[in-house]
Amino acid sequence: MKVLFVSFYCPFDSVTGAIAAGAEMAMRSISESLAARGHAVHYLSFCDQRHEDVLVNGVHLHLRPAEHARPDSYTPSTERVIAGLSKLESRSKKGKGALGGKLLPHVTQLRGRLSRHAWMYKQVLTELVREHQIDLIHCFSSLPDSLACAIVADRFNIPMVMRIGGRYWYLKYQSFKSDAARSAYLDEIRYAFSRTACFAYNSEFIRNETRTMFEQIAFQPTSTEVVLDIGVVLPPLTAAGVAQLDEKLPAADIPLVACVGKFKKHSKRQDLLLHALKHSTCIKPWHVVFAGGGPELEAHRALAEELGVADRAHFLGALTREEVLALLKRATIFAHPTEFEGSSKALAEAMLCGKPIVASAIPANAELVQDGINGFLAQNAPEDFTAKIDRLLDSSELRERYAAKAIQQRKRFDVRQNALRYERLFKRLIAEKRGVRSVTRVEGRRVVFVAGAQRSGTTLIQTLLENLLPAATRLPEAHLVTDLFERYEQRLAEWEKTGAFFSSQEAFEAYYRDSFQRLLADIERTSSPRSHVVLKDPSLARFFPTLADVLPDAGKVLVVRDPRDVLASFIKIGQRDEHRGVGSKYSTRDIDPVLKKIVATYRPYLDHQQTLSDVVIVRYEAVCQEPEATMCEVFQALRLPAPRWPVELQWLPEGQRHLNRTWITDLEGKAPSAEHVGDFRSVLTVDEIRRTERICGEVMAAFGYPPESTSAKRIAVAGA
Repeated sequence: MKVLFVSFYCPFDSVTGAIAAGAEMAMRSISESLAARGHAVHYLSFCDQRHEDVLVNGVHLHLRPAEHARPDSYTPSTERVIAGLSKLESRSKKGKGALGGKLLPHVTQLRGRLSRHAWMYKQVLTELVREHQIDLIHCFSSLPDSLACAIVADRFNIPMVMRIGGRYWYLKYQSFKSDAARSAYLDEIRYAFSRTACFAYNSEFIRNETRTMFEQIAFQPTSTEVVLDIGVVLPPLTAAGVAQLDEKLPAADIPLVACVGKFKKHSKRQDLLLHALKHSTCIKPWHVVFAGGGPELEAHRALAEELGVADRAHFLGALTREEVLALLKRATIFAHPTEFEGSSKALAEAMLCGKPIVASAIPANAELVQDGINGFLAQNAPEDFTAKIDRLLDSSELRERYAAKAIQQRKRFDVRQNALRYERLFKRLIAEKRGVRSVTRVEGRRVVFVAGAQRSGTTLIQTLLENLLPAATRLPEAHLVTDLFERYEQRLAEWEKTGAFFSSQEAFEAYYRDSFQRLLADIERTSSPRSHVVLKDPSLARFFPTLADVLPDAGKVLVVRDPRDVLASFIKIGQRDEHRGVGSKYSTRDIDPVLKKIVATYRPYLDHQQTLSDVVIVRYEAVCQEPEATMCEVFQALRLPAPRWPVELQWLPEGQRHLNRTWITDLEGKAPSAEHVGDFRSVLTVDEIRRTERICGEVMAAFGYPPESTSAKRIAVAGA
């Protein structure tokens, strides 16, 4: 696979050296990871007056003069051609006859190809794609990058992936001298978007905001969309690097609050920390250390003097990545008072270093920091930052607990795993462009996987899907599929042994991918051509990250239920077993194994939410209380044909249902009912409720289940 990454203007050191901002660092990480996997990776960037081609960490780096990427890089003759095409385009729009309708698409395309924003940029790209026979282009959303890449990708009939991680292209951030200029910009950005094979967002927040902006510019995307961050790679830390940084820091016994980011107006809001420093009433005074340069650096130095905190505010300027890591290791707390982020790499690095976090309560930060679990989210006001920082500094137990939770996010930031997902995405897009289709992508999402904790309602959801889908194939629990995924992950974890039988890890992955595809194809051959397949096994939830890699187009449904009700359901199984005179591990009320299994079921999703953004979350309670409305939302999220109500549910025949009869509840075989919602109040003791809320607290918070009052008066205790 031959991939070309295209980056906007970057200083030379950001592209090749140890100093790199978030976007450049992300592109370097993903390109180097793909190169390490044997792919031919090229990286085009524009910086200063350089024109050279170098090999850096396996990546072919092509540096070109910045003037080639400026909006004014066009010739007067080109401008005259564009002006003429614009007039012709306007006449075509006004034309009522067939000629106007035929001319408009061609004129619009020609105008895009000759756009002044892309004129010289396009020539550079064309030469690289032709010379190196590039299979796929990856670019950012801002002009002229996206427009030039779209034109060239269209010309060579190769897919283009557009990474959207910020707001650079939004209309409100552009400056137009006339209505005509605004109209031209809209034409160009729509053209680029329309030629995009896949939009890759770095956070769920950015995806939602971008969709809103698409509506504002009257653009309807039909391309693939994924939420897929790249992650971060922590550089090696040397004793010399630590010693060099220590010289710039205060004494080791002084609590340090670290903040990493460029000083830009109304962006990272480092001024909030200076005001917070002034208002602090912490028992032991803390210092704040800023890493980063930028146009507003000197203004912040002056503000520190004005506020009288200059002796406790340290401005280190731009640091190497090793120095940033040394600072994070030394810091007591990491603070991130930014007003906007797509997905902060500085925040990710701090979490990987196990630092307790105080971050602004903006949507992108909230995807990483769970308030009160692995850090604090603060309103962007000095008083709130002061209160949260002081609280952390006054409690070593709280700092240790948040730090331990923060480092659990390491899987989410694993560049190697994210590179694998990008690799599979790129390969699929290339194959589709060449006419090769996946068996899971025929007539919509034919295959839907259903998973969740045991007793969460997965059987009910499977039954509803099978009854509401046209000509759905009805199958028992998909233990066979789960076994395949389990064996796949096991063999991958034992690569030293597995690798002896395969030429490469890529060959091993292809072998298993073919096995999954053949199984699905066999299932489909047993049913009518228009059927859908629903595969349900609660244990599949553990393998959703792998499933997303191997079968990216399959529908994925994760069923969630209040963990307290799940536990109550298990205890009722034990009670039924006792009534039948059968021994049961659930009749002893040893609840910890059940609760830990619930957490283990949902842990893969919680750790990989960003890369599992297409997983459809279905709440058992919502299905029981409003089945029609809830299932309509599920079908819409899965891009399935709208279901028809009412429906008389046909359940699996008895021979294909649970062998253990005590597992079948009194509701199985009936329509959805809210009869057992909130059962825990009459089944569990106060201590069992408290313990469930403690062990499953993260799961409950993630899926919106608030803790119950611990007042005995409000809880109907079993046997009371």
